[in-house]
Amino acid sequence: MGITPKGKAWIKENGFDGHTIWNPDGVPFSDLGLDERDKKRLIRKFKSDTSDPKSTIWKDGQIVDELTGVHNLALMGAIAGKLNVGNAGAMFFGRGSQARALTNAILNIIDPIR
Repeated sequence: MGITPKGKAWIKENGFDGHTIWNPDGVPFSDLGLDERDKKRLIRKFKSDTSDPKSTIWKDGQIVDELTGVHNLALMGAIAGKLNVGNAGAMFFGRGSQARALTNAILNIIDPIR
């Protein structure tokens, strides 16, 4: 797969979050075993829906109408898919639960003795 030690550390620190939208410049795509095509597919524009706190996007303490970035849950799903464990979060409804399941499945493969 090609996940580097830096990528493994990044997953351990950030993977369990199903809500964050990352600035694409801060995501170490190649260290996570992802190529340019994966990167282009994962970067997208997210629109804030202020009718529900769960769909309202905040940046620097302020509500924003939209934000271009990488959703962490999609990122963990892409990595898990490359490792053939992409269905690990399928039994959960919540974004956090899905992210935890995907991250644990990823780490069971790349770092089984943690």
